[in-house]
Amino acid sequence: MTINDTFARYLQTGHYEPRPSVPTLANAMDVGNPSNVERLRALFRGDVAAMRRTIAAHVYTDADVTSAIRRVDTEYGYVCDPHSAIGFLGTAAIRDEVTKVFLSTAHPAKFRETVEPLIGREVPLPPALAEAIAKPRIVDRIPPELAVLREVLLSAH
Repeated sequence: MTINDTFARYLQTGHYEPRPSVPTLANAMDVGNPSNVERLRALFRGDVAAMRRTIAAHVYTDADVTSAIRRVDTEYGYVCDPHSAIGFLGTAAIRDEVTKVFLSTAHPAKFRETVEPLIGREVPLPPALAEAIAKPRIVDRIPPELAVLREVLLSAH
């Protein structure tokens, strides 16, 4: 059984069967019951065949992700975080001879404990992130009441 493959199984079988999420290196991909499936079903009016003609789903293991991080660093001189590595793997799965692009929304410094051992060097923090981390953390606990939240938000001006 492959983990966190709910959507890929849905495209393959046409049956939506959510499962509990399993932690992986790419924690944002750890979705056993993806909320966007209902949006996609509505968009495609429940036509799984039409969805298959437009959307491809691939499932990657932690071993695939670590291999991709190393490969992208070695071949392209770019340091990926685990989520970007999955984007890279997705582009590699496209066999068409077209230009492929993957976009990164996370910085590898957020995943230093995973990335640094794979590439064999330190991933420096971007200055803005280093500055944010150095700031004191301020936590205000409030009751789950809309009026209290509103008061806190309005007092922040």
